[in-house]
Amino acid sequence: MPAAKAFISLIVIAIGTLLLTGCESRQVTRGNMPTAYQISQIEIGKDTKADLMAELGSPSFESAADSDYWFYTSQVLQTHPLLGRKLEKQNVLVVQFGDFQRVVSVRQFEAGTDRIIVPVQTTTNITLREQTLIGQTLGTLFPGLN
Repeated sequence: MPAAKAFISLIVIAIGTLLLTGCESRQVTRGNMPTAYQISQIEIGKDTKADLMAELGSPSFESAADSDYWFYTSQVLQTHPLLGRKLEKQNVLVVQFGDFQRVVSVRQFEAGTDRIIVPVQTTTNITLREQTLIGQTLGTLFPGLN
């Protein structure tokens, strides 16, 4: 009987250990932020979009309003299975291009500084007419009918 209790205790401890190691927090990095050395190698007035693409890779995104702005971004998140995610660090590198697609300026922003880029939550109100299936079909077939 004591051997069975010891065996059950061992199994309970093993399962508890496995459950606790599954709750370990991890650090996750997202994005494509060039290294400090890569950023220092960018030559204003000389490097072009093609040069940066070859040296730094694709930007995280280009400005939708002006293709002369490239953004490289990164986030470091602390993830915990029970507590969720917490933003630890966020960086944004903004590269502006000018004439002949040459670099005009390079600016870097970090979360927690006074120069942080804050996303703006805005919505656009669009009013749509409610149409029946027949009205939609006729409007598609005969656009001037509406």
